[in-house]
Amino acid sequence: MCRDTADRHREGSPVPRCRRCGYDLTGMRVEAVCPECGTPIWPTTKELIAWARASMNRLRYALWLTLGAAPLYAVFPPGGLVLNVASIHVLLADTRSARPARRGHRVAAGALLLANLLELMLGMWWTSVLVRDLIP
Repeated sequence: MCRDTADRHREGSPVPRCRRCGYDLTGMRVEAVCPECGTPIWPTTKELIAWARASMNRLRYALWLTLGAAPLYAVFPPGGLVLNVASIHVLLADTRSARPARRGHRVAAGALLLANLLELMLGMWWTSVLVRDLIP
């Protein structure tokens, strides 16, 4: 016996929707296109490669922000703080992107986020030491 679509949706299973128009794609093959707007249901290899490149570029950008913040803390601590916060923002925005990341990508982003938080804590400590030495 086949259950109808409404029963399946009530149980909490995700409803497959078109990326462009939101049409309910339940029961359609992944090789097909949306009958409403013609968008391919499954992204093409070119789209997946473009997404992976963009995601790696964001990780690279976050890494440079993190590396730039470390020496900046010694010279101008508020500048290091700004670079750290910007790097954390880039990493969090990347983890919330539309496509699921591969395991290696998630591990790299998590390690970089952890390094950022550690650098942020050390930078704030260093700033407090500097301020404490400046104020008699």
